[in-house]
Amino acid sequence: MNNEIITQPITSLNYDLIKTLNRMVEYEVPCGLVTPDDKQIWVNRQSEQLCHASGQELVQVKTSDFLHPAALADLYQKIRQTSKNTSFEYTYRARMGFKKNEDDSDIWVQLTNVYEIIDDSGNRLARNLGSREIASPVVQ
Repeated sequence: MNNEIITQPITSLNYDLIKTLNRMVEYEVPCGLVTPDDKQIWVNRQSEQLCHASGQELVQVKTSDFLHPAALADLYQKIRQTSKNTSFEYTYRARMGFKKNEDDSDIWVQLTNVYEIIDDSGNRLARNLGSREIASPVVQ
């Protein structure tokens, strides 16, 4: 187990976030802490393998930049319907923003994550349960 967490500079921590950080260290699957505005502020090393990017790259992006637009709207609705300390499983399509096909087109994957709402401000922990490459969807 590689129990290293990559993070943006931390300005404050509350008890719920500290508990989440402790859990992230123990997880052997890719996971990250995402803020209400979709910034990924903590990721584990396993996330680097999944996303084909460094942890430092991953904590500089918004997860919403990679999700299929239809999936993003649906995910936001599920988040709004989920209360603190409750989780839900969600399968969606996303492009791999850091890796391309040989013809420079986007690589698309189907991901299944468990999302847990951590605190009243809407921070959420995303744990990946699996992924597979898919054909490029039509994005309008």
